[in-house]
Amino acid sequence: MNATTAASRVADWIRPWYPAGPVGHVDAECPRLLKHVPEPVEGSGWLNPYAEPVQGARICPECVPGWNAECAICDASMAADWEDDDEGPYSKAQAKQWKQQHRCQPAVRIIAPETTRKAAA
Repeated sequence: MNATTAASRVADWIRPWYPAGPVGHVDAECPRLLKHVPEPVEGSGWLNPYAEPVQGARICPECVPGWNAECAICDASMAADWEDDDEGPYSKAQAKQWKQQHRCQPAVRIIAPETTRKAAA
């Protein structure tokens, strides 16, 4: 399978994925991955991007899509408010929590994740 192959999804599990030490990537062209592994090798099995870290393993927040929430009134967003937390990708529950706590709550829309992978040509 080459690096431009579109990701397969079963529920939120992703394949192919690419390991780099304790970090899993879903984009074979992710700059963080290529910094550590010049020629990415596909990881075995499926990757669940929303699972809790296992033995310190983390999912790369730059190449794994996450949920977001944005306010149409004040232009605030969960991703911008929480960017320093380094917890991404964010779950749907976290987006709902941000919406409930935001001052313009009725004007907040929750945005589902979009894949960052490139479709096969």
